[in-house]
Amino acid sequence: MTKKQSKRGRPAKLSREQILECALQLLEQGPDKVTISGVARALGAAPMSLYTHVKNRDDLLLGLSNRVLGRVVLDFDPAASWQQQVRSWLAQVHDQLSRYPQVASLLGEAKALSPEWLRIHAVLIRALQKAGFEGAELSSMAVWLGQMAVSDIMINAPEHDQLKPEAVEEAMASVDEADRESFATILPYVVETHSNLFAFMVEQAMARLEQRLAEGK
Repeated sequence: MTKKQSKRGRPAKLSREQILECALQLLEQGPDKVTISGVARALGAAPMSLYTHVKNRDDLLLGLSNRVLGRVVLDFDPAASWQQQVRSWLAQVHDQLSRYPQVASLLGEAKALSPEWLRIHAVLIRALQKAGFEGAELSSMAVWLGQMAVSDIMINAPEHDQLKPEAVEEAMASVDEADRESFATILPYVVETHSNLFAFMVEQAMARLEQRLAEGK
């Protein structure tokens, strides 16, 4: 008996993996592009056909967040000091998430917490516990540092054009002379300062952590 031939014109079967991969490509164009209808259109499928694999847009965003965050591999020396571990965590998370800056927006938009973000954040928590933080203060420091890393990515995302010369000129033309003169004093340095802001923030954060530990002794 010969194998039954599939019907011509029958749409290809979708999978959750295929849907998330397509959503990841749309994410590179901006978080607003990641919708059920947008993914369906890109796949050449009917929106209803996606609901077999994703419950709704929130489930789509959660799956996409997990997919991107799952690629973050942290390399730590367990024998390193807590200061080295915190610095390393901030640098590695910032560097790897910067490859997909739009995921920072997804973390804030998704209504469910990504298990992959918990995995990543747990490494930071253990480093802070090694320093001596505990309880509410441990929670405050861990959440603050996590938000700092993600927020910087959102601020410095490639599509943000606030510091382009034409944008600066337009903004300066709209303020009074005194404000224009004040901003002009930092204008030669502001682009470099902006690009190096995360390194500055890390050092400020480390100083604050050490200060809090000293105050607790």
